[in-house]
Amino acid sequence: MGDLPMEHRSAKRVGKVAVVIVVGFLVAGNAHADRWVLVDFGTNDGNSSTPHGDWSQIIRHPTNVQYVDPDGNPDHQGVTEVAGLAVGDPSYVGIQGTTPISFQRGHKIILTFYNRSGDEQFFHARISLTDPDSPDPADLANPWYTLYGDIGYGMPGHTTIEMEHYISNADMVNHANCPPSVGNALRVNVNKREPNSNIVLTRIEFSDEADIVPPTPPANLGASPHSTTAGSGQNLVRLTWDASTDPGPHATGVDRYLVYRDGTLYDILPNDMMVHFGPGNLHYIDLNVAPGATYRYTVTAVDAAPFGMYPTSSHPDRRHGNESAQATTVALTTPSWQSSTLIDPWGQLEYNGGIRLPQDLEEHLSYASSGLAYYPDGNPGHDPATEWPGSLYLLTTMCQRVCEISIPTPVASANINDLPRAGTLTAPVDLWPRVYGGNWFPDQGGAPAGGLTYHPGGNGVGGYLYYGICDFYGTDETAAAHGVFNLALTQGLGAWHVGGVPPTNVSPALTARILFVISQTWAELYCGGRSLIVGNTYTSGLGVPSHGPSLYAIAPWEGASLPSNGGSCTAVELLRYSSGAAPENRVINWTMDGWGDGGAWLEIGGRSALAISCVRSVGDTWYGDSLGTFHSQDDIPEPPFGSRGVGATNMKNGLMLYNPADLAAVAAGTLQSWDPQPYCIFDFDRFSMKEQGDNAMAGAIAFDAQNNRLFYIEHNGDPGYPDGYSMLHVWTLRDLEAPTGVPPSAWISY
Repeated sequence: MGDLPMEHRSAKRVGKVAVVIVVGFLVAGNAHADRWVLVDFGTNDGNSSTPHGDWSQIIRHPTNVQYVDPDGNPDHQGVTEVAGLAVGDPSYVGIQGTTPISFQRGHKIILTFYNRSGDEQFFHARISLTDPDSPDPADLANPWYTLYGDIGYGMPGHTTIEMEHYISNADMVNHANCPPSVGNALRVNVNKREPNSNIVLTRIEFSDEADIVPPTPPANLGASPHSTTAGSGQNLVRLTWDASTDPGPHATGVDRYLVYRDGTLYDILPNDMMVHFGPGNLHYIDLNVAPGATYRYTVTAVDAAPFGMYPTSSHPDRRHGNESAQATTVALTTPSWQSSTLIDPWGQLEYNGGIRLPQDLEEHLSYASSGLAYYPDGNPGHDPATEWPGSLYLLTTMCQRVCEISIPTPVASANINDLPRAGTLTAPVDLWPRVYGGNWFPDQGGAPAGGLTYHPGGNGVGGYLYYGICDFYGTDETAAAHGVFNLALTQGLGAWHVGGVPPTNVSPALTARILFVISQTWAELYCGGRSLIVGNTYTSGLGVPSHGPSLYAIAPWEGASLPSNGGSCTAVELLRYSSGAAPENRVINWTMDGWGDGGAWLEIGGRSALAISCVRSVGDTWYGDSLGTFHSQDDIPEPPFGSRGVGATNMKNGLMLYNPADLAAVAAGTLQSWDPQPYCIFDFDRFSMKEQGDNAMAGAIAFDAQNNRLFYIEHNGDPGYPDGYSMLHVWTLRDLEAPTGVPPSAWISY
């Protein structure tokens, strides 16, 4: 963003006319050159330089733009809007001629802007190659293209920046409605949709410096067995490869690597981890591999060229930037399950089927998937012929209420109408204590998020539903976030802190969305008897988003009574990854869009695992528009916008499984809180009744330890409701040494 030295700018001006006479010929012949100035603005039309042949007519709005000379420096002279213009007020400035320029793939148009204020300024600008005046959103015959420039969260005061548009053919456009910009043009017109008189347009150029050369393919791709914890065997796959190079004369550099599995775009090694690993240690670990299966992998490199769309589930072949050819494919067959102490989800989770939620609760449970608790003594009058014992408590949409439902015997069928419906045992009720300035959750401008579990209690305190509540995006770190509901759903108590009162408390952003019970025996051995786990996954809380799940063991009944409002209970840290932008100390394959909604302790036949419900990205990831459009917010025609935020080619939900021995080592102080890594991931998408598991989102889980049943609520999983309604899935955890006679391969399909 630094300024060009004045003498360099002046030297460029001396040679403009002589150089550009040759330019028209060079462009027509598609020969190599650098840059050609179309207009270098001065303080008026007369002293502005227009050296490109007959491109000598400056066009600008007659009243709403002005020439400015901020400080006497020729590099800072130019044109901007007059003060006081509103969004949508007409304004434009540009250059045009009578002899067309043939803009081709490989060209780019470059605009230089100067911030004449002393403050940071954030702005967008756009260009048109056809429109002679101000943009009109209804005039689709004259397209406008949003310029790309790396200004982050603001352009510093008294600095310059170059913004650019890559001339695009049909393979390079930034959104589905975007027309290519290749071809003959008689003008370059510029507009800022949101006028900003502090930002001065000083120069318009074009060049053949666009990066259209892909990186070299990754070399020496290898696949080897791998493990992340002792006793798991070599149950995972680790890929390694040599770094690619970006060889073009105007290379933007390798930005990321894409991983393909069995011919399909599968995952990403993002830029920050690529840089963190370094060129001599590029690798990827596949956590989602079944025992005894053969997988084929390849890897490509993608550069940072600013054009194109990101691949989505409906358009997986799109790419943002230049993608290399694929590395030589490698194959690896994983061994059979080797661990005698860890749960094998592929061999031990037998799918029982699905359950539809009560029809009378649709308005409360549409889009609901946070907070699920199993109560073994619920629904005492159940019908054994059609129902299972116990009941489920659920948090409703946006965690506003809590309700109780029955558990009909699930059915495995591809037809949603074959599935039984749960019955409403206790209608949704709002029990949240109003302890947040009269509000029911610590609202910081985001959305409520919470968790729920049943614990039988101890030390003279009976059984309750334990809850956590926070703001998904920006929880107040001093807010008390934990409490209880009684089982009759007539009273809510709390809220209290975890780990101490502020400022020594554990942030609720790390504790309020995962709640489950662990083995009391294990808790006595490693956590001082604290058998209630609280935690969170990935995104929540201002300043403390975690690069992986966070888990703490607590026992709110430790003082023979529950903490009072504003009180606290002690905690033992079991899992805590890094925060912020630091690339180290993350969970394997962390991405911004990964998160979860619950956990469970799984144990049977001497095997155990700590399971976290999670959703993970598949394919490429980005921040921006969910439909994969790139930097086109001011385009005409307007892009087909999706949701704003983190995007990915696809999402899959499932279980992230940890070795309890690793968490015990954290509690004992022999491992750091970020050292444990999942020993595998088990996807749930194969059980979804939605098309291709579309729009996957994490859902809460609950475990019935008496009957070894795992319950999972799938966000909007019921295909019988086009506007969205959640549903339940159920698995039985089987002893690997004593299967039911059904082959394990048959346990994971309808």
